[in-house]
Amino acid sequence: MRHIKIFSLSLALALLFAMSANAEKIKGVDDDPSMSHKRLSTRCVNASARADLNVNNVRARIMNGGDMWWDLVGSARYEVPKVPDGSNEPKRHSLFAGSIWIGGLNNGNILTAAQTYRQFGGNDFWPGPVDTLTLAVEDVDCQYWDRIFQVTRDEIIKFVDEFQANGSVVEIPDEIANWPANGRKDQNEAHFMAPYINVGGGPGYDPSAGDYPDIRGDQALWYVYNDVGNLKTETGSPEIGLEFRTMAFAFATNDEINNMPFYQPTIFNRGQKQLDSTYFGQWVDADLGYAFDDYVGCDVARGLGICYNGDNFDDGAFGYGTNPPSVGVDFFEGPKADLEVVFPGGTGDGKDNDKDGLVDEMDTTYYSYYRKLGYKPSEMPIIYEGDGKDNNRNGEKDEPTEDIAMSKFVYYNNDFSQTGNPRSKNPSDYYNYLTAHWKNGDPIKYGGNGFTTATGGPADFMFPDDPRDPSGWSEVTANNQPGDRRFLQSAGPFTLKPGAVNQVTIGVVWAR
Repeated sequence: MRHIKIFSLSLALALLFAMSANAEKIKGVDDDPSMSHKRLSTRCVNASARADLNVNNVRARIMNGGDMWWDLVGSARYEVPKVPDGSNEPKRHSLFAGSIWIGGLNNGNILTAAQTYRQFGGNDFWPGPVDTLTLAVEDVDCQYWDRIFQVTRDEIIKFVDEFQANGSVVEIPDEIANWPANGRKDQNEAHFMAPYINVGGGPGYDPSAGDYPDIRGDQALWYVYNDVGNLKTETGSPEIGLEFRTMAFAFATNDEINNMPFYQPTIFNRGQKQLDSTYFGQWVDADLGYAFDDYVGCDVARGLGICYNGDNFDDGAFGYGTNPPSVGVDFFEGPKADLEVVFPGGTGDGKDNDKDGLVDEMDTTYYSYYRKLGYKPSEMPIIYEGDGKDNNRNGEKDEPTEDIAMSKFVYYNNDFSQTGNPRSKNPSDYYNYLTAHWKNGDPIKYGGNGFTTATGGPADFMFPDDPRDPSGWSEVTANNQPGDRRFLQSAGPFTLKPGAVNQVTIGVVWAR
């Protein structure tokens, strides 16, 4: 994970132009209830719970359907700087919507899970964890988990102090008492759910024994959702079997971190399908003030996607005025790169001899081989075989815990063209954008608009240069007309195996 203080530096490169308010969204097509790939008895309704992450200078709307930053009607809900409650000061918003995208190949077939605007483009995510035995989610389970759990650092500190002083707490706050630390055993949900500190030492979460939530930040929201609760009407893909446990959190500080929220989904592949060439993406509709005068770009070294405005004054009733800001979205921690242990001397036989699901693991052939050679356990050499890439760009290849930094950055327009919105129920459109291709399958190319006015070969990153550099590639040097942009930054490829767990951390930075 990279240090968070470096990200305001790259924003300074993009502080050029500006504008305000809500974007006009387009309608998708959602008229095909006949899909047959899903168990129809488990239909869930769309998630409805929502809460605001608002402990610092940002008021960010979070929903438990895999989406955030808007109200599901048409208004932005990513307010920065945050206006005090009851104030008549105009509320200014820097983002409109955001969501996780995942896509990969299963026996050559594209499988995806994504979200954009729900009622316009459909729905791929529903509340709740996946049943670990049946791999299903029933409607009653979705209803039970259709909520967001929230707690603050101050509430936890007060609880801990009282328990340590008295050995008990007279009145345990609901936020701590109802923390979803353990799944429901009778529903075959995983035992450990939301993280907690086990003070009492018992087999489960027990606040009366001093157990309390283990959160990041000064305020945290926790929720869980899946891609198996119903027919996927956003991408139209068959289910994968994904369970997303997400903690959104923020810090109240006196520096640039006070303008930053963070999102940390832990992704479990509960299904039986392996996805090859998998990409994890963060999709962003970044309406920085006035929605129709935006530019986007990226800082490749820092894995940062950036939105800035098309002139030096952000006009409109809800504009930022002079000295407008820019906003950036970053992978602080990406998915883990593929890696395996290599057994020197040909000692591995490529078989799962002890039937534990692992082939040639370190504690059998590898361990005994080197013990026979006289090595002590602490002296055992470890050889890793990976993809030969420096995925996190830290100067080292194939590290044992190497995560993948931003691998692709693309933008698309709010229209129906080949460079526009992905078509509803068309998995290839979503996977194409995740892998830096246009909807027609053509690779994004260097220069111009990356499509019809491109000047070079295939490019992984669109607009990677400082807009003030006349020889670089940016929307400014490409002479693009500012507009209502969406962008997608993705990390991959990696193999998403059945049972795999991946954790990523995403942060949003903002600066004038």
